Amino acid sequence: MDLLFYPARAIDAGVWAGTLPAAEAARLPGAPLKIAGPHVVLMDRPAWNGTALTAPFAGISVLALGHGDTAIFLSAEAGRAAPACETPGANATAVPPTPAEAASPLPPLVPRRGRDRGADEVFVHACEELGPDLVRVARALLERIRATYDGALGQTDHPRKFVETPDNFWGVEVQPRRRAIKLIVRASEVRLLAAGLPYETERPPSYWAMRVRGDGDGDVETALKFLALARER
Repeated sequence: MDLLFYPARAIDAGVWAGTLPAAEAARLPGAPLKIAGPHVVLMDRPAWNGTALTAPFAGISVLALGHGDTAIFLSAEAGRAAPACETPGANATAVPPTPAEAASPLPPLVPRRGRDRGADEVFVHACEELGPDLVRVARALLERIRATYDGALGQTDHPRKFVETPDNFWGVEVQPRRRAIKLIVRASEVRLLAAGLPYETERPPSYWAMRVRGDGDGDVETALKFLALARER
């Protein structure tokens, strides 16, 4: 079943603004944060005809529950280059896991197509000094990326910092003193603001960061939503 949101207008590639009454937003799937601004809705396979936006009900997740009747709609493509006007049948992309999925034990990482992913495991092992919660966060981040992107982490001159290769659209830094993982993404600040997620400057205007401390399943979910906004070249 597809849901229709009307009217809707494009404000960036894969980003739309439209009407969504608060009562309807509260009934949609998701585990939203509560914010003061517009609702923020993530969509898998959205289609926009210039005035209306549609998406499968099963691919809709409310990231942030705001106030009023205005919403920001984000494509699950999360900033990859795509026309603002998409048609039904566009390539589907993975939706960030639900809190229950994020909390589930994750299997060991399995390299695909023979790519050397040794640094992926080095990153996970580096998180062991931060405790089991952040090891779980590390594996969740890698599982989210490896489900859709056939790359590998690479170590930098900083022994605890890793960046994605061959396209460095995201990276991580293990920070023992802060007891945190610093997650870095290449993203549009417009999307970060629309999503209502916490972030800090890294290398603006392209790179932004947040710190993950593994404080329960909500922290894992927030990290996955932040990672979902990373933009490949």
